[in-house]
Amino acid sequence: MFLKKKNMLLLFILWIANAASAQDLQAIWENTKQYYKGFEEKKQGILLAKQDSLARLLLYKPQVQVQFQQGLSSAEGGTGAFIPLAGIVNVNASDAIQGDKHLFNHYLSGIMTWDFLRFGKRDLDKQIGHAQVRQSVLEESLFELQLQEQLIARFMNLQYLEVMVTWYTQQLKHYRLMLSISRNLAEAGIKPAADSLIAKSALHQMESNLTLLQGRKEGAKFLLKEFIGQEVDWTNDQNGRKFMMVVNRIPQDSLIHPEINMELAALNRLALDQQRNEKEKLPRFLLLGGLSNRSSSMNSAGEIRTNYGQLYDRFSNNYFLGVGVTWNFQQFLKGASDKKYAQIKYQEKSYATALLKAKQEAVSADLEAQVLAAETSMDLARKSMQDAEKAQEMYRTRYEGGLINLTELLQVQDMLLQTSLKEVNAYRDYWKLLISWSYQRADFSLFFNHFNG
Repeated sequence: MFLKKKNMLLLFILWIANAASAQDLQAIWENTKQYYKGFEEKKQGILLAKQDSLARLLLYKPQVQVQFQQGLSSAEGGTGAFIPLAGIVNVNASDAIQGDKHLFNHYLSGIMTWDFLRFGKRDLDKQIGHAQVRQSVLEESLFELQLQEQLIARFMNLQYLEVMVTWYTQQLKHYRLMLSISRNLAEAGIKPAADSLIAKSALHQMESNLTLLQGRKEGAKFLLKEFIGQEVDWTNDQNGRKFMMVVNRIPQDSLIHPEINMELAALNRLALDQQRNEKEKLPRFLLLGGLSNRSSSMNSAGEIRTNYGQLYDRFSNNYFLGVGVTWNFQQFLKGASDKKYAQIKYQEKSYATALLKAKQEAVSADLEAQVLAAETSMDLARKSMQDAEKAQEMYRTRYEGGLINLTELLQVQDMLLQTSLKEVNAYRDYWKLLISWSYQRADFSLFFNHFNG
């Protein structure tokens, strides 16, 4: 009865923690979303994708260029004289020019080109931009799912260590009781004094194990702190009780995994690329326009004035409107090559997507079978624990009556300890399976509902 009372006390301690600072997994997750900088990185990736999508469409707006220049140049005669510099530089003049052969010149121009016949290229680029944004959003969803997996794994490891520390703490009381009994029996002359030394050695071993577990528990808190930015107060948390429970999994359809969605989005992007590359083989139809304003310090008589202000005495203004067609035959060949490349990439991605789907289906089926087996084994582990408790109680009674020695009792106690540890470890493995099972289903609501404060 002693062990049963101890186990009831252990459960009671874990149960009353609801009045203490219980840790809610959903609250921890919300803190993670607020604190963890990885979310900001993914949001910036979405913004970049949106910006790139807008930049694609800017190419279809009228392209306007303005140029302004003033300078000093020579004006030697000669047909076709030029200087290979950016802009317009007039260095060609008649042989009959008079005066200094150095003049000031002014040039201002603006030109406009606009692809007014696009053959659906703009709509395709718009769709490609949206597909790129969707891929970034799906990447954020996958990141969130993976982060949930890591967070819950660390959370459950802390639950496991909490249960272990609590259990070892309770076992220490039992070992101290055995030490007290052995000393009393030794003083009464019923048992040798060596029994108390053996009991004391076993007690120290348990204390050593407990110290190691407490260190691991503190380390697990720091691992969780990485995500939430603050240390978790894990004193008497009620979740330790929930750790030693089998959850009721309600059958429901699993969501499409973000990895699959990303592959499907990539397929859609490649299909759009094929159509876009096909359009590259077509010519460009342009609406053209231009304005120019120019002058120089040479008058109509061919005389060059050296005064800079005379640059503005005579201006000439011109405009141009027209339609142009350009067809780059090299682009025709390149468009066909790019389309073929996109087709190959599409087929490659199709095979990869099919393989990923098949793999996820196989892994999901395997995990489902393992979880079902684990749920069944929990009942057997509980029965094994109950039998070990009864055996320990009987052997303790026999030891107090002087019928067995302490070594036998410690062997039974060690068997009880190992059996209980196997039960706790079975729950640890059970939760690990559920983490993997939930990840494959892209849904961790089971954990958020179960560990809800």
